[in-house]
Amino acid sequence: MAVPTQDDVLAALRTIIDPNAGADIVSAGMVSGVAVNDGAVSFAIEVDPARGAALEPLRQAAEIARQEIANAAVVVDHQDVRTGALG
Repeated sequence: MAVPTQDDVLAALRTIIDPNAGADIVSAGMVSGVAVNDGAVSFAIEVDPARGAALEPLRQAAEIARQEIANAAVVVDHQDVRTGALG
């Protein structure tokens, strides 16, 4: 996978459904500040503090999605330290 885009991040987050709202967390307006910098993915999930503990599973699902997006973008080239050749 190439370096992820904001659209990639939003697409992944759209798979996470807030059961109370009956909508994904992007459509429900819970996601803000989506950024991708050198393959590092970040965003914020905004919730009513009173619902914070109940919505912890959503935060965990979003963190898993973030890690999967970021890990998919990692490309490792192996370089022979003796010859400098990539392989």
